[in-house]
Amino acid sequence: MDEDIFNPSTDTADSYIKRLNRPGRRRGRRNKKIGVKRLTKMHLETANDDTHIFNSPAAIDIAADGSVVLGVYGAEDWIYSNVVKKRYLAGLKTIQLDGTWLTNADFDLAVWVNSNFEKYAFFGANSASCFTVNDGILKIKYGRSKIEVEVYGDPVEAAAWIGYFEAHFRKAENMIEWVYNARGDDIQVPLNYRPAIRAAYPWIDSSYGQITEYIDEYIDSDASVLILIGPPGTGKTTFIKNLIHRSKANAKVAYDPAVMMQDGFFAGFIGDETRFLIMEDADEFLKTRTEGNTMMHKFLNVSDGLISASDKKLVFSTNLPNVGDIDEALMRPGRCFDVLQFRELTRTEAKAVLAEVGVVRELPDGDKISLAEVFSAQPSGKTFTRRKIGFTS
Repeated sequence: MDEDIFNPSTDTADSYIKRLNRPGRRRGRRNKKIGVKRLTKMHLETANDDTHIFNSPAAIDIAADGSVVLGVYGAEDWIYSNVVKKRYLAGLKTIQLDGTWLTNADFDLAVWVNSNFEKYAFFGANSASCFTVNDGILKIKYGRSKIEVEVYGDPVEAAAWIGYFEAHFRKAENMIEWVYNARGDDIQVPLNYRPAIRAAYPWIDSSYGQITEYIDEYIDSDASVLILIGPPGTGKTTFIKNLIHRSKANAKVAYDPAVMMQDGFFAGFIGDETRFLIMEDADEFLKTRTEGNTMMHKFLNVSDGLISASDKKLVFSTNLPNVGDIDEALMRPGRCFDVLQFRELTRTEAKAVLAEVGVVRELPDGDKISLAEVFSAQPSGKTFTRRKIGFTS
């Protein structure tokens, strides 16, 4: 038997600690002795009715009677651990289900919890653990007009609670992860989406009756890269949002070049469940390597190299004036699905957009009108400029 494993049938706490601290045994980089009260990250196994514990990052205490007690990080973790342990020892089936749903601006988590549960505990204003009828638990976190829910407990009851949220809240089908610094810190927000207007994209081949047909062809293709090129206000971001929504997948986005210089950013994209890597205003990233673009080799490897994944998609949006400014290797057939060139609308095309959405409105003067100007035009015929605030707005 491994001498480092606690055996409750023969060991006492004192004898176990003495064995772990025997001369010549490696105790760690600081060679500190192990005390009775805190055995951290040890390889323990009990032969009683407790769950087996292997390399737990939580602290482990050994009581005077030799029993092993799993430590916790806080009250919320303690509640969850006890619920799961109680069900396990009773021989009950326990599953975990989760999801994210959108809420109205007037949603109040405290009011909702108090109306639906008799037993609950709040851990901050926007985090609660609620106890179900069959001794299960709901972990609920609220923020940015969304609730994140984890349900632990009886399979039937857990499925019923998920059904409740499906019926009373709108599912956050797509999440956007914004990585905002080189350390990899991020926030996740639900996709802010509105359907694309077919007439707003007259440059997409007329054989595609709907924008979704073009999007589906890209999603189903083996090609990873899609490049959207054109001046600001021509509908590139709206198109990207429709692409993500149609895929029913999540996306990762970054705006800081220092973030994308980190290999960890790309490793995270390849390794997680995120399907789309979105690079807006990617002018510098798309330039040729002969012009000093040190990022291009990363994109080439992720899109069609040794570390590429067949289900991953890279979408670039750029204001570069022409396709010739983009590194040719990124546009190689098989790697690149399309270079979709956006432009301003003619007056006739702009009127067709308004007709499709059923809006009567004066258009600004001029023969060329951006899509942004079509929807920002005032009744007087004047326009105002909307400040660009990014993809996650």
